[in-house]
Amino acid sequence: MSRNSAITFRILHIVIAVVATIICIVLAFATGGHPPGIVFIPFVLAYWIISHLVLFGLKLLLGYMETHGKSSISHGWPPLLTLLAVGSGLALLPLLYGLFHDLVLRSKWTELNNVMWAIMIFIPPTCLFGGIVYGATTGSRFARWIAALGPISFIGYIFVQLGTEIMTKGYTRESWINVVIVVGICATISSYLVSSSIVKEFFASRKGI
Repeated sequence: MSRNSAITFRILHIVIAVVATIICIVLAFATGGHPPGIVFIPFVLAYWIISHLVLFGLKLLLGYMETHGKSSISHGWPPLLTLLAVGSGLALLPLLYGLFHDLVLRSKWTELNNVMWAIMIFIPPTCLFGGIVYGATTGSRFARWIAALGPISFIGYIFVQLGTEIMTKGYTRESWINVVIVVGICATISSYLVSSSIVKEFFASRKGI
């Protein structure tokens, strides 16, 4: 695996460990609430372990792909593309758990028990992760468009959420500020995937692997 990819994964491991530690500390010292926060620590630890295992699996997969490429760029995934692939893959974990919890266990803790919301929530990370992996394994020139559809669809989800919030709670300035930030980030990611010469060249190098 290239040095850039290895550093990216090392940073992700550290970030996940730090976030999990902070959440566990907050839950351990949280007062009030029913059930108490400490009850949820095992769930955080489980997600922490699963996240690290997924990272190790993706690292092996990317390493295999890098050693079976056909051009110089294939010897290392672009760092940002690696981050997007891993981030969207990890984002699917809690969604899959939520889907299991709501549809199999018949709980109503999340919006995933509603089919429409489940589809809207799943489309962004699925398209982003699926598009990147599809492009990295086949070299398809359409893959970056599939990946770019993920952030764009998330913009649609955000506006639907905002519309629902305005209808139920009224207009708030904070709502629009958050939307502008999220829309800007999503638009930037989609633009990068579609127009970046690095992404185009990387996907093109995967043909015939």
